[in-house]
Amino acid sequence: MYRYGGALYHNEIERTLSTLPEGIRARVDHADFFCGANPIAAGLHGYRATGDGRGYEATGHCVWLQHQLALPADRRRTTIVLPTPAVATYRIILHELGHVLHEHTAYHDEVVPITTYAQTNHFEAFAEAFSAWLWPAYAAKDLRSIDPRVDAFFDLIASL
Repeated sequence: MYRYGGALYHNEIERTLSTLPEGIRARVDHADFFCGANPIAAGLHGYRATGDGRGYEATGHCVWLQHQLALPADRRRTTIVLPTPAVATYRIILHELGHVLHEHTAYHDEVVPITTYAQTNHFEAFAEAFSAWLWPAYAAKDLRSIDPRVDAFFDLIASL
């Protein structure tokens, strides 16, 4: 992974990555991190606001290849954007790694929303479920009882 943007970001990114099982880490290791700068001004993507109105210039998010239309195809890489130190937290980085995993696995089945935010769409449902699977305190709910099929999916890919 690349473009950590200094110790403020590096330490929390490395701490988060160190909690991933080997099978998961292998599936997200291809992603870059873009830290400490406005992703729109840098040309990473052109999206201005999230569906709930937060500006992408200050919100942690994951940019998939198909979102990077302004970049030449050979320069596109799945990228987790942490534009400010305030969003470089274990909770946010873990959630964004869930999006990287979602893109990598191309998981298409329905995911039962485990949090209110997970009700936003199936992408957020997957990332929230992944976060709750790895860190049960994330949602204060047991993913196994809410969506045992998705829990088993994470268990399986973590063991491969």
